[in-house]
Amino acid sequence: MLEAAESLDHRFWNLYKNDPDKWLDITDHFEKPYYFRSWIYRVAKLLTMARAFEQEGLFIDPKLAQEQDHDFVHLVKAWSWAMCDVALFEGIPYDHSVQRDHIFRDNLREICEALWIDGKFVGRERFNQYLAKEELLTPIVRLFSTLTANEARLRWDRLVCLHLLVLTFLNEFGYSTQRATDAQLLSIVQRIRHPKIRANLSAWLPKLGLLNGPEGRRLARVLASERTGASAGRE
Repeated sequence: MLEAAESLDHRFWNLYKNDPDKWLDITDHFEKPYYFRSWIYRVAKLLTMARAFEQEGLFIDPKLAQEQDHDFVHLVKAWSWAMCDVALFEGIPYDHSVQRDHIFRDNLREICEALWIDGKFVGRERFNQYLAKEELLTPIVRLFSTLTANEARLRWDRLVCLHLLVLTFLNEFGYSTQRATDAQLLSIVQRIRHPKIRANLSAWLPKLGLLNGPEGRRLARVLASERTGASAGRE
C-alpha cells in the first residue's frame, strides 16, 4: 500500500507541474492516452487496496492495539471519503444526485471489488480491458477526463484533498524519502480553489478520526495556517 500511495503522490506532483499543458485533455496528442490511463490505474489501485484491507474484516482489539493501528485504519478509510462524500462540497451549489464531481460509494465498492482478483490488484492488461470495454470505471474516468485546475467544476479540489490525505498517510507510515515537509503540504493546500472546501476538509478531520495521530494534527495545523494567512491577506 505504501508503494501505491507513493506512486499516486508522484503523479499528483507531476499533474501540478504539467496542468498548464492540459495533459489530461485526451482529445489529441499521442502521449496523453498513456498519461490518462496511468492516472486511472494509480487511483484505482490505491482505492482497491484500501477496500481489500477493509474487506478482510481485520478488527483491532483496543486493549492490544497501538495508537498507530487506529491511525492506519482511519487514514485508509479517509481516502474513500475524499472520493465519495458530498459533505466536502457543503455550502457550495452542487447536485448530489449525479456523480459528476464525486463517486457514489456503492459504485466505488463495485469498482474495487471487481479489480481485486485472487488476493491482488489486476494486472495492467486486464485493467486496460476494463478501461476500454466496460462501464465499470466510468465514474473514475469522468473525474479525470479533461481535468484542469482552471475550470468551474469541483473535482480538482476533491482530488487535491485526496492527495493531502495520501501524503498524511505517507508522512506517518512511509519511509523518510516518502514524507512531505510543511512547506510542501502548504503548497498543496493552496491549490484548493474553493475556501469552503478547504474549511470542510478541516472540519471533517476529527470526524474521520484523524486528529488522534500526529500527522493528522499536522495537516490540521497546515490547513489552519493557510486560512489565517488568507484572511490576513484579504484584510
